Amino acid sequence: MNRSTGTSHDRRPFPLAVAGTGRPLGPMLTFLRRRDFTDAFPWVKLVAVVLPHGMDLPPMPLAEGLPRYGDAATLFASHPDLRLILDLTDDGSLTDGLRASAPPGVSVVGPDSALVLLEVMASERMCGSCNVQLQQARDLFATLIDQVDEDILLIDTEGHILDLNRNILERKGGTKDDWVGACCKEIDGPDFCAPPERGGCPFRETTATGRKAERIHTKVDEEGRVRYFRVYTYPVQDQNGRLTSIIEMRRDITNRTNMELRLQQSEKLAAIGELATYIAHEIRNPLFAIGGFANSLLRLPTLDETARGKVQVILEESRRLDNILRSILNFARPTTSKAGKADLNGVVRQTLELMAFGF
Repeated sequence: MNRSTGTSHDRRPFPLAVAGTGRPLGPMLTFLRRRDFTDAFPWVKLVAVVLPHGMDLPPMPLAEGLPRYGDAATLFASHPDLRLILDLTDDGSLTDGLRASAPPGVSVVGPDSALVLLEVMASERMCGSCNVQLQQARDLFATLIDQVDEDILLIDTEGHILDLNRNILERKGGTKDDWVGACCKEIDGPDFCAPPERGGCPFRETTATGRKAERIHTKVDEEGRVRYFRVYTYPVQDQNGRLTSIIEMRRDITNRTNMELRLQQSEKLAAIGELATYIAHEIRNPLFAIGGFANSLLRLPTLDETARGKVQVILEESRRLDNILRSILNFARPTTSKAGKADLNGVVRQTLELMAFGF
């Protein structure tokens, strides 16, 4: 909407023509056929070219399809709705003749005035058109940023918030106006920032070096659980390479980190299980020898009762140790599941026996 002229649908068509083949012709045709001009002035239409005797239009794709007339009278008769004609000769030699033959309501502009008009339209209307396109691009960018699940901040070099995405507002509450101008530490508190022993703040690193930085930050939530965040900071520089602001992205990686920690613990337990299996195998070999020699000693007729009691203890303890090792090996041994009947009491009893070894 143009407040002074209304929308393009409200405008009366404005057909115009050009006359002559001077140097202003190329720039004027280029401008009138530009996409931004046709978008800004859709009601303005170039409808014809006047080429008096002796003038020939050079090969120009921009002029293809335009009707060509040898004199102004034929032009005005063919286009009674014409509103404007531009003399584009180098010396303005056609201006007076065009004005003399132009019907009422048709304006004739000389080459100097045409060039001035061209500069005014290019600077004034195109500036507004570019602003509209820029605003559309900004709206599109903001929409895309708001769809990202991570927290995104735009921060100046002093650490003050210039902009933030919707994800932060939904998590922290308030509006953009409530947060713009605040220190970036206020989003999650000063304890959120990484201390020097963990590499320090990536924002400060990017401010000092002008390069991307990242860190792992931790935070204890309201339920007392530790949450993990990976923080990225990216420099924003002007055309001269001067750092103007910093984009900071905060990604919650708590679930992934906890999964990695559980995986590491599982790998440790698996290694311990393999080691325990190996040790169990190695212990059972000498244990068999101990049990065998204990049985041999018990069968000796010369063994007194005191010695026999001690050998009996050795035999019983070796059997108990063998049971423990057998339980460990059975637990660690790969098994295949199959449907069938099971003695639940036996399973419970074996489980209790195995768990009782640690008490």
